[in-house]
Amino acid sequence: MSEYCVAEAKTHLPRLIDRAIEGEAVVITHHGKPVAQLLPTPPAHQAAPYDYERLQRLVESWPSIGMTSVELLDLVYEVPE
Repeated sequence: MSEYCVAEAKTHLPRLIDRAIEGEAVVITHHGKPVAQLLPTPPAHQAAPYDYERLQRLVESWPSIGMTSVELLDLVYEVPE
């Protein structure tokens, strides 16, 4: 990761973007404090990582239907007499 002050970033923005494209994180500072960051974007074909904890909380928040998946499938495939 490299750091550049706002003035340097303004002057060399195309070069800093090229660095981000190459995979480097670029931090832009103002009076020595980080204020912005250029990060590489993952390729479109690369899946974003899952937030498994968020997914688990979502699944747990769903209301129960009061039967197991096996019971539900038995009900779905039950042949009427």
